Amino acid sequence: KYLCDKCVSRIVINDTLFCAECRARLPENSKICHPKTIARLASVTQYDAPSAKKLIWLFKYRKINAALNPLSELISTYLSNLDFDFKDYKIIPVPLHPVRLRERGFNQAEAIGKIVAEKLHLDILPDALIKIKNTKIQAETKTREGRAANVLNCFAINPARAREIVNQKIILTDDIFTSGATTLEAARILKSAGAKSIIIFTVAKGK
Repeated sequence: KYLCDKCVSRIVINDTLFCAECRARLPENSKICHPKTIARLASVTQYDAPSAKKLIWLFKYRKINAALNPLSELISTYLSNLDFDFKDYKIIPVPLHPVRLRERGFNQAEAIGKIVAEKLHLDILPDALIKIKNTKIQAETKTREGRAANVLNCFAINPARAREIVNQKIILTDDIFTSGATTLEAARILKSAGAKSIIIFTVAKGK
């Protein structure tokens, strides 16, 4: 009804992890260009693909749950394309502030996290990370520096989940990775809480 099969089939699905610092492909799925970066990036496709952008927009802003079906298939295909062992990872969605959650009615990052958890048979900790500042919408901030400042110290660890993060491998889920400010700040907080390694997982990424 909202996007034909032909449009969905034109979405180019990736087959590697990426550097979260420079967005370069990581053919060996290991940090080869920026080894000190806090996380690797797993992204299903490019955000400039019109069909992918439309699916995310329909789900996130129009609240059309039917868009989750093709998104789930895209995620499944990407995970099948990856030559990577996700054993023992735990999934943590990027949280919304309670005010924003009430406005939107759901957390798109958690919905994506549930899909990944189901596909990989992993545990999801939807309340491990909390958002303690109701920041401006990132799209309203045009510079990378401004976006980083907007989300600085906006996340915190849920004390009840703190022990479940120490020495753990984490998949941090969100819908898109553009400047990376939000997910990298969330990854920083998880790393400071003792996370062993972090992969940021999104449906799409910017260039």
